[in-house]
Amino acid sequence: MKLVEVAYFSDLLCVWAYIAEARIEQLRADFGAALDPGGRRLQREGKLTMQWNEAFRRKVMSADEAVQVIRSGDHVWVHAGCNSPVELTHAMTARAAELEGVEVTHLMVMGKAEYAAPEHAKSFRHRSVFTGANVREAVADGRADYVPVFLSEIPRLISSGLQKVDVALIHVQRCDAYGNAQIDGIQFMDIDLAMAANRVILTTERI
Repeated sequence: MKLVEVAYFSDLLCVWAYIAEARIEQLRADFGAALDPGGRRLQREGKLTMQWNEAFRRKVMSADEAVQVIRSGDHVWVHAGCNSPVELTHAMTARAAELEGVEVTHLMVMGKAEYAAPEHAKSFRHRSVFTGANVREAVADGRADYVPVFLSEIPRLISSGLQKVDVALIHVQRCDAYGNAQIDGIQFMDIDLAMAANRVILTTERI
């Protein structure tokens, strides 16, 4: 069989490039060595920058490395419910000595809320929009704030900018090298968060 060369450019930010990437993978599965998908480079802002796999490797890191983007004074929103990114919140709290005045907002999350502990009051202040058992003491002691709001109003607070989101911490079930992600179950405004946040950190169960 004659070797067929396929050259193409791919942009991480383009959904059509993602579809093309999936089709190239299917062609490779169908034709094997007869297909040579060369030129697998990304073109972004008019410049050839890096191989897509290099970009992928830059995005994958440990929780400790990922939370380094959080800075003093940032507004951090944490994915709620049983799907909360506990590895990220634990890593963030471990940086308490380096941070000051970080606002951590979320609905009710399961597990520990270490950032709401009295010893971290200078580093973190929790803003509760749905108070759970793990932050109720902090709210009662005045170390955390409670904001009464209808759940239906929260997406508008986020999208309008009234609720600032510097960093969104979100857990997903699947994601890929392009930052596309899938969440099983209730999303809890995660799409609004991802669109509004300056920086998004994902933990995932499968890549």
